[in-house]
Amino acid sequence: MENSKCYEYILSDEEISEFCRIAMLEQLKCKKRMWLRLAIIIILELLLLPKGAVLIAAVTVLIILAVFLRTSSAIKNNISAQKWKISIENGKIKADRGVGGEMPCSAIKLIKTTPHLLLFGYMQTAERPAWYIMPLRLFADEQEREQFIAMLKRPYPPTTIDYMGNVINNSLNIDIDENETKSQEYLRLSYDLNEEKWVHLEKEAFGIVAGGVMGNAERIRSTIIFGCSMTAILIIATYFVEGRFYLRNIVLSLCIALMVAVRLFFKDPEKALKKQAKYPANRNRICGIWQVCLNEDGVSSELPDGTKNFFPWDLMGWLVEAESAFYLFRKDKKHYVILAKESFQNQNQVSMLHQLCAQKEIKDVQAKKVFYMPDWIFFVLIAVIIAVYIGTLLFPIFFKYQSSNDSYMKNEGAAWEGAQDYPNYTPLDKQVEVLSSFGYDVPIETVEMLRKYITDYGLPEQVEGYPYAWILMQLGAPEYDDNYNVLKYSEDVYWFDFEGWDISTDYVTVLNGMRALAKGSILDNISDIEEDISKVDWEEGNGSISVKLKLNSAEYIWDMEMNNDWIDAKVLGVLNTLLELEKSEKYFYDMGDNGQGAIVFFCTKDWAEKFMNETGLELESYAVPYNQ
Repeated sequence: MENSKCYEYILSDEEISEFCRIAMLEQLKCKKRMWLRLAIIIILELLLLPKGAVLIAAVTVLIILAVFLRTSSAIKNNISAQKWKISIENGKIKADRGVGGEMPCSAIKLIKTTPHLLLFGYMQTAERPAWYIMPLRLFADEQEREQFIAMLKRPYPPTTIDYMGNVINNSLNIDIDENETKSQEYLRLSYDLNEEKWVHLEKEAFGIVAGGVMGNAERIRSTIIFGCSMTAILIIATYFVEGRFYLRNIVLSLCIALMVAVRLFFKDPEKALKKQAKYPANRNRICGIWQVCLNEDGVSSELPDGTKNFFPWDLMGWLVEAESAFYLFRKDKKHYVILAKESFQNQNQVSMLHQLCAQKEIKDVQAKKVFYMPDWIFFVLIAVIIAVYIGTLLFPIFFKYQSSNDSYMKNEGAAWEGAQDYPNYTPLDKQVEVLSSFGYDVPIETVEMLRKYITDYGLPEQVEGYPYAWILMQLGAPEYDDNYNVLKYSEDVYWFDFEGWDISTDYVTVLNGMRALAKGSILDNISDIEEDISKVDWEEGNGSISVKLKLNSAEYIWDMEMNNDWIDAKVLGVLNTLLELEKSEKYFYDMGDNGQGAIVFFCTKDWAEKFMNETGLELESYAVPYNQ
């Protein structure tokens, strides 16, 4: 029978990187159902919320990039600087990398040539290919390469690497023919598996890893990293969709990420294993007689399809006893040999196994009972979390809609078509009336300017669909000279844009604008407001700015986050901290301006609640602790 020569090589960094890229693309091609689900989600998002669709696409790209970087690193750690041997003998692929075995060429279903590599392998599942890697430089010419490929394709009855960077058991192959080894044989076992038995034994092995019998620090660390990453992605996603951080969104993101992380940590593998067992190529490999031999050099096993594996003793780390089998785990905690208990003829053979493992300094441990989360519990909890979240959104919207609808009816209808679609719609004249009742003197010029804006630009929703903000912005904007120096602050309401003019002085300007609202309070005693910009990286646009001031000779300092020329929203809570020290009746409240600015009030809690009830707006008040 035709044989190939033995190819010996060490993969270069460039060749490994090329394999990582190709393996990633091939893996993504296999994820047809994932792409279909993602396409449906994006199409629905495009119809309902275009921003969400763009965000989902961007997040998907980031996740794929993160997975690529992580798995590439794992693959490089696994195979860098290691000597490989691959040959074809008697219709079988033989590979040696310190551990090894052989595999029938008939199992090879994938063959692919890249600019510098010959890749060939098989499908572990419908969505998971495994590859042998050979550099093209090994072949003297194209004819030799084609001859090697032809031998692979012959229907006779390298080490393979899956995309996650794991070395597959049935790819770590060398011939274990008895005529080729003189090692003393201690124990030979044989047992028959069908799909059901295989699933049961593999589930036991998964439970050993999941139960932390050999330590699960890496598993816990990966779960924590996943949970934190998912939380951050969800929070950022909701921020871009809604334009602001909301506590309910942060809590929702944390709950969903926690549930998904717990789901992954406690997911029952049985369903996936059954699916894997039914895959045609796997069925041929797992159904039939399994043989295991323990000799002086190590542990060898032969699968029903003729695949052979061999593991030296120095790579083995644990002997774990479970209900149905003993499991010899490698030190990497990923690969193992199954010794079904039914294959032991008597208790003497079991004792011999324990003695041999003790002699080889292999840890002897018992498996732990593992609990899995049923699918229905996970989906029920997720449904409850989402239902509660939607409820927190719909209730205030419904309440506001009812209130605004009553107000709309009292005002004898809207002045423009579609106004009824805005829950807080209020005609311009009504806004002036309500603000006047709170003591605000709205100039006629301001009203006429806004009325002209509505007429000229045809955007009544900007002024009346989102009411009060435009009038309050006009009332609260400071007066400036030609050099953009503040001439005068309003004493009734204050407005500023978070995108600053000069970040080295903007915090001083904002605090002075807020103080102008609080004349006659303890804040009149504030002096020496200044900014310390020594911790700012102007080139990168980050760092921090320390805002300092003195009150009654005592110095107070707050650190504000630097983000290019954007003002940190924490500045709105600075003066409230000082007012709390004095147990003031009045505090600063603020609201958004439907853009990128803030409108600030200085009032009592009762005034704020009355103002919110009358206008339908939401005011917030909070304090930011100073540096201790």
